[in-house]
Amino acid sequence: MIKRLIRTAIVTIVLAVVLIGAWAWWQRGQPPKWYNPPSPSDPVVQAQAEDVEMAVAQMITKVREPEERWGMRLTEDHVNTWLATRLHDWVDNQVDLDWPAKLQMVQMQLQPDEITVAVAFGETLDDAQVVAFAVTPDARDGEMFTTLVSASIGRIEFSGGSLDAMIKRLEKLNTSWDIMQILPFAQGERAIPIALDLSDDRRVTIEEVRCKEGVMDLICRTSFPGAPTRVDDTMRDSHPAVSETSVNGPE
Repeated sequence: MIKRLIRTAIVTIVLAVVLIGAWAWWQRGQPPKWYNPPSPSDPVVQAQAEDVEMAVAQMITKVREPEERWGMRLTEDHVNTWLATRLHDWVDNQVDLDWPAKLQMVQMQLQPDEITVAVAFGETLDDAQVVAFAVTPDARDGEMFTTLVSASIGRIEFSGGSLDAMIKRLEKLNTSWDIMQILPFAQGERAIPIALDLSDDRRVTIEEVRCKEGVMDLICRTSFPGAPTRVDDTMRDSHPAVSETSVNGPE
């Protein structure tokens, strides 16, 4: 009788471990619940992303008073539409970084004082593994540093000691994800440039990044050595996709 109880207990424990392991493996392969990228090949999505890009360009190049601070509000939809369709080309043409070979998608979730960046790595978008990093942004002197709050592989989240262990494990792996190109930025070891030099010698610097649910306000300053140049009239009010916002704190 006792032996039967012991065998039953052992079998039960083994089954529980197998089930937990299977659940964890399944969760690892599932993207975060919020992750739902738009189709990069959808013409409507492409047009929306172009509107966002043009609206941002309009605000950046607008004639302003010397050293004027101004705000630009972006929604989560704005950001994710642009990331899905325009980021790759922008990195290739504007940034001194190599696009990771298996990086298929980047998306963001905006929460109060926190940004979660999800990156999908794989041979194709359909079979990509999604890794996400939740960070708090800190803009200073034309650069942004981030503090890593948590990370997840699929739907398995790591924070505190488990986060440190996960990062150390990733550092030891001979991974083909090119994840090590992203980790230094997520951990605040490398700065993200947030100052833009315009063709007329003006400079636009993001001085604050304010996040709340589904919305991000970028507080900027436009500086220039001489008088402002005239902005092209064709840019005025032609792309209202992105709105200006107050610089005097969250609304």
